[in-house]
Amino acid sequence: MYHGITVDEFCKLLKRYYGFASTYCCDLIQRMKNELDMYCPDRQHLYYMKARSA
Repeated sequence: MYHGITVDEFCKLLKRYYGFASTYCCDLIQRMKNELDMYCPDRQHLYYMKARSA
């Protein structure tokens, strides 16, 4: 997984390497976005949020 990966690419990786069904990809991506502090402004690419400076 890398900064800017497309949602479609990520779903393909999940299906290929981890055997996830297509129906579960969206749920897993939503969970990972929350846990890995990511966002998807164009609903196609996943980006990591930059760390906030204190």
